[in-house]
Amino acid sequence: MDFHKNYISSLFVALLCFYTSLAEADCIITMRWNDDIPYTYMGKKSDIEPVGISIDIAKQALESIHCQVKLIKMPWARALIELKAGRIDLISRAFKKPERSIYANFSTFGFYSPNVLFILKSDSKKWQVKTLADLTKKDFKLGVQIGVSYGQDFDQLSKNKSFSKHLVRQSNRESLWKMLSFKRIDGVLADQTTGLLELRELGLHEEISVMPLSLSSKPAFFAFSKKTTSASFVKRFDDALRKMQNNGEIKKISQKYLGD
Repeated sequence: MDFHKNYISSLFVALLCFYTSLAEADCIITMRWNDDIPYTYMGKKSDIEPVGISIDIAKQALESIHCQVKLIKMPWARALIELKAGRIDLISRAFKKPERSIYANFSTFGFYSPNVLFILKSDSKKWQVKTLADLTKKDFKLGVQIGVSYGQDFDQLSKNKSFSKHLVRQSNRESLWKMLSFKRIDGVLADQTTGLLELRELGLHEEISVMPLSLSSKPAFFAFSKKTTSASFVKRFDDALRKMQNNGEIKKISQKYLGD
């Protein structure tokens, strides 16, 4: 009798472990990436897969809850559409907005790097502005990426026709840097850290600089599709992030790409 009980108990445990392992093996989170140094980008030529702060943090957090990451490259505007439809599971560095909260659950860990205005150094005296709204009073062509939010001030102003007519939209930020270099536009809005690193990579850091300008600075977050992940799953991801924050892993990853 004891033999049968022990056998059944052992069989139950074995089956439980099997199905748990099977479920964990099936947990693959599809994450969007694009060329956004130092967050998501293709690093050295020897790298097989993209790297970056967002990718490394997401991978480590998801691995701790027994999930793997599959990376798919796509522009930001398309990524929002795919996340909403549930064709991808995860994007990083997304601002929390009411319309996005309808289809996405956001993590609690935020990336803090302000969006700033980049202009040609030779035009620093020409464009004396203190806020984005001041640009509407001048013949200023502002380069932005399609579908990207640069903060609350920008979102509000972009609804205004007198401001939106100044916007030149591109899906690729590298195109905007080149347009600025050739004086086809007068400025580019971009994440400060990403912009400075990209300009150095392109050899444009000597001619393009950051302009002091009042822009709202709020954290950006990991966002998960509600169609493919649950709120409880995102909580598990958050718990993993919190542990990484407390044990210094997030700081270690950031320093890997940014230094001290």
